[in-house]
Amino acid sequence: MSGASNAKQQKAVGALQFQTSQHGGVIQLVYGTTRVSPNLIDYDDFKATPSGRQGGAGKGGGGKGGGQQYKYSSSVIMGLCQGPIVGIATVWWDKNVGTLSSLPAAVYLGTDGQAPDPYWETNHSTKALGYSGTATVVANNFAMGDTATLPNFSFEVQGLLSLSGTNGRDANPARLPPIFLPIPVMEPVSRPLI
Repeated sequence: MSGASNAKQQKAVGALQFQTSQHGGVIQLVYGTTRVSPNLIDYDDFKATPSGRQGGAGKGGGGKGGGQQYKYSSSVIMGLCQGPIVGIATVWWDKNVGTLSSLPAAVYLGTDGQAPDPYWETNHSTKALGYSGTATVVANNFAMGDTATLPNFSFEVQGLLSLSGTNGRDANPARLPPIFLPIPVMEPVSRPLI
């Protein structure tokens, strides 16, 4: 009733949210080219940098100005699939479409014995892992803008045997390894004689 704004500003601490981050999930195996949503493996360096004050009076005039505005950033490691992969073509994040260089981020193809990211080795040596055999994307000090939420990412992964199909993008099905599923053995059922 007094005309003062009663809008509350969300606290920066604990405000970082992720699209998925799960322990014990299945690591996908990608043949050909497909769009993959990553799993957040690690994050650090969360920063909220003041970027100015929100101006203007509240509704009806007479209100006090808004609160402090911030720009947010964080370093993240996202797991894609089992490696090695050939590369990443297109990247989607929220409503944006581009290439990996437009994020900026680095891709690690998931080779066996893969080395950790140099930034993580230097700045977070106790947490720096190479994630051998897992294709990952690393974005160091990724600028999230004026929201503390990590965008929803998806990546067009060029996986195993990609570029071997007739269309030049997918895997040739004839080159995929055969999958043998165990055939259940049916036990004979003994029935009483009548």
